[in-house]
Amino acid sequence: SGEKLRTISTDEAPRTEVTALLHVHMVKLCYHVSVGWHHDVWMWPDRDKAHPRRLGGHSDDILCVAYVPPNLLVSGAYDGTLIVHNIESGAVSRRVAPRRPHEGGGDPSFSSISSSRRLSHEDPFLYSCAIEAISVLDPERRLLPDCSLVCGSADGFLRIYSSGAMRLLEEVRVCDSFSDGVQHLCTEDSSTFVITGDTTGR
Repeated sequence: SGEKLRTISTDEAPRTEVTALLHVHMVKLCYHVSVGWHHDVWMWPDRDKAHPRRLGGHSDDILCVAYVPPNLLVSGAYDGTLIVHNIESGAVSRRVAPRRPHEGGGDPSFSSISSSRRLSHEDPFLYSCAIEAISVLDPERRLLPDCSLVCGSADGFLRIYSSGAMRLLEEVRVCDSFSDGVQHLCTEDSSTFVITGDTTGR
């Protein structure tokens, strides 16, 4: 019918822009998850009079969030930081620092990039490594031994991490220009394809 059924809010949560929403279904309780410019992950229980939970750890605006069964949330921020939160304990499980292509160096997990692509981006206003989108490959672990996280960034790269150790498995540029960035992405059930949308409408 389009009728507004409920407004979820609390005096504890700052009134700032919400950038992403997620519904998480756990064994005993379901949550509505919200992230945004307040730098925190808020978990709203899908139950009347239940108190919301706040998961901290970020120091910049959070742009996206994903659920990794059975008990992890992964959030990505404007500064390029990824944080893995344990839903049950509320603790930060893992933190991944911003990833910049020209800082690959001798890291064996860094995919080779031609010297013409290793540009120096000294001005943060000209170069952004913001995590714009996160999706989960094979969340039920039907095909892979461990599900993987696919992250799309403002620098035009897709990066794939193992969900357990958050080890970088692969990174590939999917945008044609250094000024383009990945805005949205989605995976599909076979864990074979990743579909992306970028800032130029492709």
